[in-house]
Amino acid sequence: MDRATDKPEQLKVEAGAVWQLGDSGRMDALDTSPQLAELRARVEHLLDRAAANSRITAAGLGTLDASEAPSGYALKLALGPLDALVAAMRLAREHKYR
Repeated sequence: MDRATDKPEQLKVEAGAVWQLGDSGRMDALDTSPQLAELRARVEHLLDRAAANSRITAAGLGTLDASEAPSGYALKLALGPLDALVAAMRLAREHKYR
């Protein structure tokens, strides 16, 4: 209800929305679990895109489970592009004249 006119008001349900409650108003049950599942799926999607569009692999992002790697050597190979990226980024720190 709108406090000024005492007429029913359409609620806007969006991020950052604030609902004014009456003096005896309560909000007993608010279930946000479906939105949390969508957010978790979105994070996985963004991590997959970052791994696909950069030289940082899933192992470098920390999303690869080490126990699922067939061997330590396979895990080292998965981290290879990240090692090359870090080495290339450190080139700017080397002294010009040794």
